[in-house]
Amino acid sequence: MMPKPLLSIVVPVYKVEPYINKCLDSCLIYKTNEQGEKVLDEELMNQLEVIIVNDGRPDRSAEMSREYVKRYPQTFRQIDKENGGHGSAWNVGLKEATGKYLRFLDSDDWLTNLEVLLKRLDSTDVDMVFTHKRHCYVDGKEE
Repeated sequence: MMPKPLLSIVVPVYKVEPYINKCLDSCLIYKTNEQGEKVLDEELMNQLEVIIVNDGRPDRSAEMSREYVKRYPQTFRQIDKENGGHGSAWNVGLKEATGKYLRFLDSDDWLTNLEVLLKRLDSTDVDMVFTHKRHCYVDGKEE
């Protein structure tokens, strides 16, 4: 039996074909092995579950996200449902989450420093954690 993950990330997916790969790539944690190669950090990835909720997509988003489930079945899983809106996708993911902590991640957003977040969550026992946020726009402007 797999141990309970430290962090569950719920990703609602609906009509995000241009963004979904960057979003899900940001949920992967790598390290450099002894040969200097970039490899998946299995130890940290085992502390993580990513729940993709396909909210009745009208594009190829669900097929694209399903590739992550195939490549990383220990971390990613996908739930397909009829379109019910953003909130209903969150609720489905919330119901399925098994981690000690929960993070919602919109599928047109991405994470930075996930490794740092996991290490901090592992060394604390708080009820809530706030992280920084940056707005990035199509024109390249950031806030």
